Amino acid sequence: MKKAPMEDIIVLHQPTLEKVGVLRRGTETITIWRRPFDWNRGRWDDELPQYFIEQGGELQPFQAFTGKYVFDYYCPTPELLEWWIEDKLREGYELELEIEKLKYPEDRKVKINGDTLEMWVEGFLLFAEDENGRYYKFRNVRELLDCIFDVPIGGFPEYWSLLVWEKDKIQDLVADAVVEMWEEGEFQHEEEEEEEEEEEEE
Repeated sequence: MKKAPMEDIIVLHQPTLEKVGVLRRGTETITIWRRPFDWNRGRWDDELPQYFIEQGGELQPFQAFTGKYVFDYYCPTPELLEWWIEDKLREGYELELEIEKLKYPEDRKVKINGDTLEMWVEGFLLFAEDENGRYYKFRNVRELLDCIFDVPIGGFPEYWSLLVWEKDKIQDLVADAVVEMWEEGEFQHEEEEEEEEEEEEE
């Protein structure tokens, strides 16, 4: 399987880097870092997050992304880095991701790919809103989760640029948050307000 190339060594511990996780085998450790992209600046075509590998006191940029198309949409994902990690796992390393340590709501202010966990929840819930910013009507929380996890290919670059293992975990964390919100009556309350507004208009 083709491995991604490593580039020139750069200065260690830049303040903008975010720790993704660690590969461990015995006393050996390889740390994976990411410099998140400022999603407010642009879209896929402008700039992608950068991934880095730290080993033996040296930090090296890693060309992580493949520019592939999914359902005719341009959707680069860090596939080359995922392949490299899978090779390391076959060599006996174990992967410990920072995101695996997070819980909601305790860690809602922790950043993942530049956004707080709280912002991730809000971002996913946008897919459950109509053009007026109101939530669609859902019969149960399962319907709501199915809706928000039907992630558009071109409209959620911060999600697609996560590692595949992080994608699974972020969905678990968002699901925990949404279930908690549902049980507190947040979505039902909004529906009740809409019904009251409709009655007043009549």
